[in-house]
Amino acid sequence: MNKKLQVFLSVLVALAFLAATSAPAFAAGPRHLSLLDIQHWSGKGLILRFEALNGAYTRSELKGSYALIGNNEFGMDCNIDDDGKVVCVVGDAIAQFTGRSATVLLAGQGFFITIPERKQPAYCYNIYGLMTDDFEGFVAAMEELTPEEDAPPMDEPLDPFETIFSYWYPATVGRECSATPPSVGDILNFDHPYEQELRDLFGPEFFNTFLGDEEGDLTTALFTDELLWAEAPEEMRLCLYQGAPAYYAWLYIFLGTIYCGGLIPV
Repeated sequence: MNKKLQVFLSVLVALAFLAATSAPAFAAGPRHLSLLDIQHWSGKGLILRFEALNGAYTRSELKGSYALIGNNEFGMDCNIDDDGKVVCVVGDAIAQFTGRSATVLLAGQGFFITIPERKQPAYCYNIYGLMTDDFEGFVAAMEELTPEEDAPPMDEPLDPFETIFSYWYPATVGRECSATPPSVGDILNFDHPYEQELRDLFGPEFFNTFLGDEEGDLTTALFTDELLWAEAPEEMRLCLYQGAPAYYAWLYIFLGTIYCGGLIPV
């Protein structure tokens, strides 16, 4: 074979091999978000769904995101749903700019969108959970439940659940709207600040014990209806019932079962 031809073919083979081995890396590309859809529900706000490509995102990376219309800035509350999609909500105050162009800044990326017309959802339900007006006081009270080894013994041991419910009370912690009605047993993952507060307070042992997973999500709610509540003990309805059908947060169900002396119908 001609020597020049042999060299030329060798170079071609080398280049082909290099292309074959490096193509997957080039195809993957950098991690980024892709906008999937936008929904605008009356009373709930603007909801944007993104898909994470070439790598997942954490909640901390999604903080500080916002939508910008002229000089008007609207903060976005972003979370990661059960399917791994990034879901961001802008408050319904943005409805005054329906039809206008906006720039969405999320995790270092910019997206250009048009604010769609609001839809009137056919089904809206409250999310019931537990709320406190004095979280720092609650933390101090919980620390008293585990005194140091050299502390003098208490005359009467403190009841942890009495302490919990002296600070926390049932309350509406969110609202979910949709175009179709949920079914009994449907699970909703919602965002609420008390999840991280509880995670910091109780630590991973709590989550391992009661959820079987230290990454377990306390801001998960279960949908129930009035027929199930109608079968609940009277003291249970008086203690926790807030007017179903509704979503009930996991912690609400768990602590309510203990505090109200019966099984919450789920």
